[in-house]
Amino acid sequence: MRNRIRELRERARLTQGELARLLGVDESDVSRWEGAKRPLSPATIEKLAAVFKVGSWELFLDRKGLRRLVAESDGTPEVRNDEPAEGSRGR
Repeated sequence: MRNRIRELRERARLTQGELARLLGVDESDVSRWEGAKRPLSPATIEKLAAVFKVGSWELFLDRKGLRRLVAESDGTPEVRNDEPAEGSRGR
């Protein structure tokens, strides 16, 4: 499963080494998590969420993705702001 660790780390202006020190792990662990080559334990998910000050679910899905997931799951059509409304011909 894809995660947003790299995006959140870069937004926080942290290097992989700095994040590793904050979490008490090796830098290689951070690299593997970012590349989805090593699964995240529940404890690590909670630590990462605390470091980035986000909900644990936001490590995997941003708000835009969450809205898309909800729209797909309940049958409500997705509304995207970058597309003209049906029938408007881009007006």
